[in-house]
Amino acid sequence: MRYKHKEHELLMEGSIGTFYSNNKLIFKGFSYTAMKQFILVCDSPEVTSWFAPQLEMREKPRFTPSEKQDHDS
Repeated sequence: MRYKHKEHELLMEGSIGTFYSNNKLIFKGFSYTAMKQFILVCDSPEVTSWFAPQLEMREKPRFTPSEKQDHDS
């Protein structure tokens, strides 16, 4: 899948994501990381909305930092 916003481009092929900015390779690796970098650099609510389902699927932290400390004790 190919996403393009202004001079930024993201290619997603399975678990591999490739992110270009101004036709220069910025990142190639884990697709979620490439997607997050693309969203950050584009800084556009429209671009963020393209990936809303993927962002919502990520597991939320189960504990707040203070709850985690209580469990570690």
